[in-house]
Amino acid sequence: MPDVNKALLARQGTGQHKLRVDHIQEGRDCGLRPVKGHEMGGAVSETRDEFSAPLDRIFSNVLYSVFLVGMVFLLLAMLFARSIVSPIQELQTAALALKSGDYDKASVRVRSNDEIGQLGRTFNVMIDVLRQRERERAGSGLGGRGGSQ
Repeated sequence: MPDVNKALLARQGTGQHKLRVDHIQEGRDCGLRPVKGHEMGGAVSETRDEFSAPLDRIFSNVLYSVFLVGMVFLLLAMLFARSIVSPIQELQTAALALKSGDYDKASVRVRSNDEIGQLGRTFNVMIDVLRQRERERAGSGLGGRGGSQ
């Protein structure tokens, strides 16, 4: 490629140059480095696409990584949300059973020691107190009339 050599030798110094040669239709980016003491140098010449291909691959890999990490965090967030919502739904079901008078279904399984677990234990204690009061009423013959006469 004598045209390329001539064009590069016309450039002075080290660095990056844009090069357009008549028989090469696309622009090329060239890196030029002269060799001290000689009238020659080293040059690397690539098209814009050749130059940007590794960077495009890196960018694609970064995008895939961000997407993958995002999906992992989304999955963890959903599991965390479910760990909060599930005990609350169970507590709601037990409260509805209590409202209808079904004391056997009105209890909550407590699986944690956090605030929701404490709420479940308090609810279970409340159910036990209500069951005890119902037994006392049934034992004293008051039934469903209330405690005062």
